[in-house]
Amino acid sequence: ASSTAEVSSKARAAKASLAAKQTAVETANAAHAKAKAALAAATNELQALKTKQATLRSSTEQAGAAAARAKAAADAKADDKELAAKAKEKADAVAKDRAAVVEGAKAIAARTDEIKNLTEALAKSEAAVKASTEALAEAKAASKLTPENSPQVAAAKQALAKAKAEAEAATKTIAAKTKEGK
Repeated sequence: ASSTAEVSSKARAAKASLAAKQTAVETANAAHAKAKAALAAATNELQALKTKQATLRSSTEQAGAAAARAKAAADAKADDKELAAKAKEKADAVAKDRAAVVEGAKAIAARTDEIKNLTEALAKSEAAVKASTEALAEAKAASKLTPENSPQVAAAKQALAKAKAEAEAATKTIAAKTKEGK
């Protein structure tokens, strides 16, 4: 009787928890989808930053070579103020571009760190989805248990049947030995 009451109580509790567990699954799935989307967006942004960085590096290298040529030409004609001004202008532009390359590298490093964190968050959200889905499945199974189909009650009935059979066998053995002893 204790097992049947316990099974019934557990089934009622499981049924009562189904809505909350279903909500937990939906929340976990939404968080997982959000984490997946954030990771995809960050990955796309990183790729765009890397492409921009490669282009900027290439143009900075070309501008640096042009500035070096302009400086050499200006050095060759030290008295040409206009040529010296153009060389300085090109050197300043290269310095500005190099600063942009450094800032781009920092942005790439920051985005890479963000992607690492988002990847970890995605793994955690996958674990949460799995755990909440398993909890819901367990609650659904538990909510369907009745004393008639409960493994606990079935095991108790089986143990009781075995005990009865052993008791009957013992009774027969005692009766047979008592007969032999007379």
